[in-house]
Amino acid sequence: MAPPRGRPKTCPHNSLLVDSSEYGRKKAGFVRVPAEQRAAATRTSGRATANSTSASASASASASTPDPATFPGPLVLPDDDLALDPRAAPQSLRSWTSGHWRNPITPAKKTMYVADVPAIDDSAAFMRGWDLPDLPDVRPPPVVVSSAPPDQQQQQQQQHPTIDDMVGYFSAFYHPLPAKPLPARLTFVRWDDGKEGEEEEEEEEEEEEEEGEVPTAGGTKPQRRTMVGLATGDDDDDDDGSSVVVFGIRARPAPDGLARMQLNLCDLLDALRSALPGDAYAACLVVAQDLYEDEDDDFCCGRAFGGSRICVVSSFRYRPALDGLHGVEREHMWPASHCERFVVEAVEWWEEQDAAAASGAQDKKRKTKGKTKGKTKKETGRKKKRTTKEVDDDDDDNDNDKGEIIVDLKRVTGTAMGAAVEASREVLVPRTGSGRQNEASDLRGLWFGRVARTAVHEAGHCLGMGHCVYYACVMQGTGGLGEDGRQPPYLCPVCEAKFVWGLGEKGVVVVDEEGGGEAAGRRKEVEKERMEVVRGFCEAWKGVGMFAAYGAWLDARLRGDEFGSPEVEVIDLTGE
Repeated sequence: MAPPRGRPKTCPHNSLLVDSSEYGRKKAGFVRVPAEQRAAATRTSGRATANSTSASASASASASTPDPATFPGPLVLPDDDLALDPRAAPQSLRSWTSGHWRNPITPAKKTMYVADVPAIDDSAAFMRGWDLPDLPDVRPPPVVVSSAPPDQQQQQQQQHPTIDDMVGYFSAFYHPLPAKPLPARLTFVRWDDGKEGEEEEEEEEEEEEEEGEVPTAGGTKPQRRTMVGLATGDDDDDDDGSSVVVFGIRARPAPDGLARMQLNLCDLLDALRSALPGDAYAACLVVAQDLYEDEDDDFCCGRAFGGSRICVVSSFRYRPALDGLHGVEREHMWPASHCERFVVEAVEWWEEQDAAAASGAQDKKRKTKGKTKGKTKKETGRKKKRTTKEVDDDDDDNDNDKGEIIVDLKRVTGTAMGAAVEASREVLVPRTGSGRQNEASDLRGLWFGRVARTAVHEAGHCLGMGHCVYYACVMQGTGGLGEDGRQPPYLCPVCEAKFVWGLGEKGVVVVDEEGGGEAAGRRKEVEKERMEVVRGFCEAWKGVGMFAAYGAWLDARLRGDEFGSPEVEVIDLTGE
C-alpha cells in the first residue's frame, strides 16, 4: 500500500490504535478472537484458568488478558494478510502441543543454525550482480558479504547483514537455545549436468525457442531459465573432494523484472537439508538473491519447511533502496504503524484508489505486493481477491463492533507501546543528508533488522508455530512488504507460551506443567530471562528504530507490574 497523501512530513504519533482497525472489522470481515479465548489459548488445558466455571471464566480472562497497550491486536489494513483471509484459523497452545507436525526440542537437538550467504565461485561468475535490483532508476550500492574476497569487499559499499549479527540475534531471540553458524560451506558453482558440446547447445536453443526470453526492466540483455549449482562442503575437507555435494538450483528471470534472476527456494532448501548437523534443531539459510517457489509466484522473501526443520530468507526485497517501490513508509514502520492518524489516512487513501479504479478513472490496476514471511501455497505474489464484508451496526449479536481502543500518549503514560514509540522517535527513519557514514550505518541497521525479523519468523515455523491471528505478533502472516514493516518483532503471549512450553517438554529447561504457585512462577522466570537477553541485544543496536523500540518495549514490561512489582514475585523462596 502506498503512503497516504497529504500526510505531514513529521507525524507526532501521539495517539495509538491498539486494536484491529475499523476497516478490518467492518469491511474486511475480521472477527478477533475474544479475550476469554485469547487467555485460554495460552494454556494447554484450553481453559482460561486451571479451575473455573463458565460464569467466572469471562472475569478471569479479563484479569489474565494482557494490556492492549502492551500487546495490541493485529491492525488489519487494506491488503494485509488478515484482510485477504479474515477467517484464518487460530493455533492455540493446546493445538500446538498436540500437533503431529511439530518436532520436540531435545537436549541432543536444540541448536539453531544460520547459514551465511553462499559464496560465488569463479565458475559461476555470471551470477555476480543477481543480488542487485535491475531498474534504471533504482541503483543501490552493491552489497558486501562476508564470503566475498577482500579485494571485492573494498569495491563494495553497502554491507549485507553479517552472519555474526544474524547468529547473535538468533541467540538472543531464541534464548536459551544455542545459535551457531552452519559449519558447512555453501558455494554457488557452475552447474554441470553431464552434457557436452553441440548436443547441449542444441538443447539450450530448443528450450529457448519453447520458453522464450524474458527482457529485464532495465533493458539489459534478456535472460532465460537456467541452472546453477550449490556446493555444500569444502574441497579442503577431503583430498579427493568426495565431501562436496553439488545440488542443482533452478533460476529464472523475475516476472516483475526487478531481479535479473530468481533462485528456486525448494532447491535451496534441499541443499540445506543435506547439510544439517546432528545437533541441529533447525537451520536458516540467508541468500542475497531474489527467490521464488513455483511458477505462480512473483517473488518470495521467506519460506519454511517446518517439519524438515529448515527455512530460507532472501534479503533482496528488504533493501531500503526499494522502499518506495514496495510502498514501505518508513515513518510509520513498527511501532509507529499503530499511529491512529496513519491508520485513518492509509485507509482513506486506499479507498480513494479503489473508488477510482472501480469508476475507470485509474487504468492501471493496483498491484498486490509479493508475499514475504511464512508464504504458503495460497500466499504467493499472485493477485488476490479481497474479501470484504460489511458489518451491520444494528446487529446486537455482533461482538465485532465494539469500537476501537485508542491510547492517547499525552494523557496515558508508562505503557510499553508508548515507550517503544518514544524510544524510536529519533531513529526510526534513517538519517539522510547528514554524511555518508551516518546514512550508510542507518541503512545497514534497517536492512539487518528486517532480515533478522523475518528469519526468526521462519524459524518459528520450524518450531511448529502457525501464523498468529491473536495479536500483532512476529508470527503474523504478511500481505506484502508494506505490512511487513508494520509488524512487531516480538512473540505475543500465545506464541511465547508455545516456545517456553517447548523448552520444558523434553527438559531443555525446567518448566513445570501449568498450574499456580511455583509452576507459574518458573514459567515467568524463564520468560523474564529471555526478555532480559533480548533487551541486551537491542541495547547494542539502539541506533536502529526497530531495536530501539523493541528494547524500550521490553524495558517497560520488565519495570511494570507483570515482572517488576513485589506483588508478582515469581518464586517463593521461603518455602512457607
